[in-house]
Amino acid sequence: MIFFDLDGTLLDDDAEVQAAVARFHDRFRQELPADPAAFLVRWRELSECWFNRYLKGEVGFQGQRRGRMRELFPELDDEEADRRYSVFLAGYEQNWRLFPDVQPALAALAGKPLGIITNGDSVQQRSKLDRMGIADRFSVVIISGEMGVAKPEPGIFAEACRRAGEAPGLCWYVGDRLETDAMAAVAAGMRGVWLNRDPARPADPRVPTIRTLAEVPALV
Repeated sequence: MIFFDLDGTLLDDDAEVQAAVARFHDRFRQELPADPAAFLVRWRELSECWFNRYLKGEVGFQGQRRGRMRELFPELDDEEADRRYSVFLAGYEQNWRLFPDVQPALAALAGKPLGIITNGDSVQQRSKLDRMGIADRFSVVIISGEMGVAKPEPGIFAEACRRAGEAPGLCWYVGDRLETDAMAAVAAGMRGVWLNRDPARPADPRVPTIRTLAEVPALV
């Protein structure tokens, strides 16, 4: 079984977030830092912090959204925090798109069993797969929000292999984060692959490094 991460691996999450944050900043620019680039950095910091708290079970999925909003706009009630976050969410969902190398890679892997292991909310992650028209390409879909355990914990990888009916050593995992994806998969006994799309960032000798999904068929 060949498993893939979702955000940043199949979906161009960075571009989607950047477009949505620009829309959000424009809407609330009177209350936010004037520099859009500086605000994007701040948004990414808050997103990383609060999403990690969600993955650790410290807050719920909606709670991490509200937490981000209250750090930007102190003393918002839940209703207003949800309303403001919805401005970002609308722009984010509108910009969901696959990397250009996804469909050719999936076509080249036709006939091979494929799966997904992703952190996030079940409804949102499954919606991404459905909207992008690739849900039927994956026979096993593992989402942290359904599992109660998230990457890089080995349990989520072990459950994916169990559902695939394969020993971990026979399963591949391709993801864009070196530690959370590739190295965590290796620690769980799988064959981790780091998708490093940044040509300025060197490969890591601990795991196979690829620059595009076009390299996956030959690798596996």
